[in-house]
Amino acid sequence: MSDKDVNGKNKSLQNANSMRQAAFKERMRAQGFIQVALWMTPDEENEVRAFLKRIREEKNSISS
Repeated sequence: MSDKDVNGKNKSLQNANSMRQAAFKERMRAQGFIQVALWMTPDEENEVRAFLKRIREEKNSISS
């Protein structure tokens, strides 16, 4: 049996990356985050990032 998948990629590297990604997702969930996928324009993305930064800074300043 080959160590490559149907796309010719190394299976062991894919497995290592999937494990890292799963660990990252678990750490984020443990911190109370959820993952959300949204379709938006680049301008909207900048606005959303600025909004999240602002509310997270406000939240951190209140809890400190």
